[in-house]
Amino acid sequence: MRVIGKVLSLILATSAVIGLWRISVITVLQQQEKLLSADMLYIPDFVQDVLLGSGRLSDWFFAPSPELFTEIPFYLPFALFWSSIQGAVFSYAASQAIYTAVLCWILLWLFVGKRAYTGLAIASVAGLATASLFVVDQTVLIPFYHYATFLDGLILIAGVLFVRGRYSQSALWTLVVLIVITGGLVISSGFIFVAWFVLPLIGLLFLEGLCRPREWYRLMSVGFALVAATVLGRYLWHQLEFKVDPRMMSRTGNGVLFDRLSDPLALLTQIKEYLPEFITQQFSSPIRGIMFVIFVVGSLLVLTRKAWVQRYLGAVQEWTRLQYFSLIALVIVLSNVGLFSLHDQQPARYMITANYLSMVYSIVLISIVLISVRAKALSFLLVSSLLITAVARAGITDVVRVDHDEIKPAVVDCILDVAETHQLTRGVAQYWQARPLTLLSNKGLKVVPIHGVTLKPYFWASSRRQFSGQYDFAVVDHSVDDATSWTTKAWYLIDRSKIIRLNGKPVEIEWCDQSEILIYPSATMRVAEKMTTVPRLPITVSSQIYWAEKDDAFTEKNSNKTIYEAELGESGFYQVDVDATHDISINGGLPLRLRLDPGDRPGYVVITDLEVVLRDLQGQETVVMSAVSSKELATMIKRSNDVLVAHKASHLWRVDQFDPWIELTSIKLDQVLSGNAVSVRYHLMWREMPDTESLTLLR
Repeated sequence: MRVIGKVLSLILATSAVIGLWRISVITVLQQQEKLLSADMLYIPDFVQDVLLGSGRLSDWFFAPSPELFTEIPFYLPFALFWSSIQGAVFSYAASQAIYTAVLCWILLWLFVGKRAYTGLAIASVAGLATASLFVVDQTVLIPFYHYATFLDGLILIAGVLFVRGRYSQSALWTLVVLIVITGGLVISSGFIFVAWFVLPLIGLLFLEGLCRPREWYRLMSVGFALVAATVLGRYLWHQLEFKVDPRMMSRTGNGVLFDRLSDPLALLTQIKEYLPEFITQQFSSPIRGIMFVIFVVGSLLVLTRKAWVQRYLGAVQEWTRLQYFSLIALVIVLSNVGLFSLHDQQPARYMITANYLSMVYSIVLISIVLISVRAKALSFLLVSSLLITAVARAGITDVVRVDHDEIKPAVVDCILDVAETHQLTRGVAQYWQARPLTLLSNKGLKVVPIHGVTLKPYFWASSRRQFSGQYDFAVVDHSVDDATSWTTKAWYLIDRSKIIRLNGKPVEIEWCDQSEILIYPSATMRVAEKMTTVPRLPITVSSQIYWAEKDDAFTEKNSNKTIYEAELGESGFYQVDVDATHDISINGGLPLRLRLDPGDRPGYVVITDLEVVLRDLQGQETVVMSAVSSKELATMIKRSNDVLVAHKASHLWRVDQFDPWIELTSIKLDQVLSGNAVSVRYHLMWREMPDTESLTLLR
């Protein structure tokens, strides 16, 4: 009978794991197009370029969460196994549920020891995961969307629990070193890890240290490790050459944040207002609601009714660990709800830990109950019913074997066919189309993302090595034509008229749904030369004249500023080419000092035909200072800031920063009468510098 029981347990465990994997794959394939979007393909693109190709880390621009050490360790095995991007992405997406179940089993092992190795224990975890994980939302099956950060948090919790209760000094210091190193890497890849896990744990450890002075050394060792990991993570993040600070992407500035913190009552009110929404989400399905109730009630009973609960959880060997896990889970869920209810955009988007940690806790707790009951037949029956439910769920979905290489969004597939038919090799498209076209092509097609309204190569979550400057075609996505958001249209609706103005009419035009493909002779089509990340629109350049008398300081009051909108020139660089006139007012008979700010952004500047003109009441003009060329003007410069002669052309001035100015020699205006006007006229030519000279991604 014992042998039969072991065989049945093995069959049960195997069936449960297969069922979990099968349902994961089925659900992933139902949302395949979503998983092949530009954002989802960012990490696969990076892995293919840097880890499996000849690319360099220094060539990449990283989004606010680089995700390098959070996603890549989980994704890399699939990238090495599969020959296609689709196979690797779909398998990794499905595996996130498996990773979660494995971590649930590790937590179970921390509490019940060797009894976790039984087939019943494995089947319980896998069966419960199958029945409950997919009812929360689809996050567990969406890769590269912070779920891996949640898995890292579960690993951290397991480590903290491991040194709880029975531990040695060496185990404690091993954990401290691991937290500092691996925690630093994880935090450098996603600062949300700090809010999800580090801050709640530090707060809990500090309070526990005050209540339990005997444990102060162990608790503060772990707390110090978490602080050190945060500092190290921030330092490592700073070493990335091109990135965006997450604070730039938030609508809540530091001033607003401090104002909120200064009013605790308002904070509590905001949290209170979000709680009903969070609770409603937890009861969005019967299974999810039951699991959430088990989490709340079960964790409170384990913490407060140990003697009573022990009768039903006889398999537990480490009660201290289980109680501490209950406390950690409650604190983290509550702190996440509190912190992210204050988020300025989408609180629900960042509730992954609050939503799934309660599920993980319930899976572990129910598994302990199942392997603790003495009536093994009852346990076997309960787990079997879970498996039957899972199999029934899998059976109602019609899934066929598919060739992963053939799975492509319809529009992408159509554009790839057009590219193959016309032998196109390099093109441009808006951000959401470019990466899928590149990675899902089997013919080595390279499609570069460009910013819609400016036609500038869009350097965001991508490598700058891909920007060649010569292309065969452009994809204009007209599905954005009716977008109500100005930002959406500016970023993703490629300016068709600018493409034609710069390159002439295309030799052929093809359509794929709402995407228009403008085809040009091979390697003849151009876009703007200078990369951008977050451009300030429209692209403008200001020219400003300051004046002062005697030794007075230059002030904004005595200045005249004109703003010019730059246009895309034949060279592929944005430029301004205008005749500028500034009228100024002075008192007659005093030496006049002039300061000219020729452009407020890096670029090449040429100032010619400068004249300082006096105009009397009758309109008669007198030129008191003039310089026909930049070289001639240079002899009149008394002082300057950030205006240098360009390396390759002496008639150009090079501006590297955002506050260039030149102060001219004083002008004696002893014949200026009250009411006379003074004008400064000149011809201004400003042009962007190549990225090799000056990289201004945010301008």
